[in-house]
Amino acid sequence: MTDDQSIQSSESRDLECMLLPLVNRTALLPAETVVELAPLKPFDMIHSTPDWFLGFYDWRGVRVPIVSLETINEVGSPKISVGGRVAIIQNTGIDERIKYLSVITQPTPEGKNVFESDIEENPNADKYKYDLMTVKIGSDPYVIPDIVALEKAILSLNILKDRYFD
Repeated sequence: MTDDQSIQSSESRDLECMLLPLVNRTALLPAETVVELAPLKPFDMIHSTPDWFLGFYDWRGVRVPIVSLETINEVGSPKISVGGRVAIIQNTGIDERIKYLSVITQPTPEGKNVFESDIEENPNADKYKYDLMTVKIGSDPYVIPDIVALEKAILSLNILKDRYFD
């Protein structure tokens, strides 16, 4: 091991991340926040809600709100693709009525191990309202979704009952 390698390993943590391909960009999330990449199947649509709120996905007996990251950020529409998945994402704890939320991904979400020091802010990339940050790893651009803002948007619809997810 060279001195440079030992310096990098002592200064930077290895992070397990999930890359979630969207229609026009890729979301990057800590792997621990993505509970499961579930198969895409029909979900319960709720009428009279904004286009970004797709409905509820039945996952292990829990009705999980499903949102379109593309539509809520006004950068496109979700594409239902063969091989697409539903990323079940752990809540942040801001409201007990939301245990999980979910997003539709394009085919082939994948895990990626990266060094924390390899993730750089990408100030030249377009950042939208529901993006926490735009980053790059090497030359590859990613977006980190703002999960708290997404949960607040879901709550603002007033469609969740106090014990909705029992």
